[in-house]
Amino acid sequence: MIDHRAVSRYARALLGLAEETGQWEAIDSGLTAVRQLLEKHPEITHLVMNSTIGKAEKEDFLDKVLPASTPRLIADFLKLIVAKGRFHAFRFIQEEFHRLSEEKRGIREVTAVSAVPLPPEAVTRLTALLKKKFKSEIRLITETDPRMIGGLVVRFGGKEIDASYRSRLHELKQNLKSQ
Repeated sequence: MIDHRAVSRYARALLGLAEETGQWEAIDSGLTAVRQLLEKHPEITHLVMNSTIGKAEKEDFLDKVLPASTPRLIADFLKLIVAKGRFHAFRFIQEEFHRLSEEKRGIREVTAVSAVPLPPEAVTRLTALLKKKFKSEIRLITETDPRMIGGLVVRFGGKEIDASYRSRLHELKQNLKSQ
């Protein structure tokens, strides 16, 4: 189970250190590269999380598998979360760090889910509306979910605005049952 408060604390602490050293953008891209490495080679995660292997061996292993271009702060951070038994949360820490980093740059990531692909003019209008609403640059990610029937679901910062037909029909069904 993931402790989201711990994830947030680790990501914020790492961002603070990255800002102090003036390398937060390099750390952001480095964490993304490490995540891609771990996704490409899941055996790395299995080995690092193996409780029968000692901490020193895990640290040596990380030093060997991480590319030479990996910033020292990232390597030290990975060793810290291994020592604290939080390596399983790395993906979530990386995502939170990235979100905070984007927020620092004035970029907000928003996901729009619709039943069919949104036409380009709708994407442009929605992006402009969200930019005005949030007073920041918007990175709009569009997804489709045919089960929605129609309408739109907008997700941002852990919140959701559900204007889908599916949810409206569900509400109507619940209201009819309660009468």
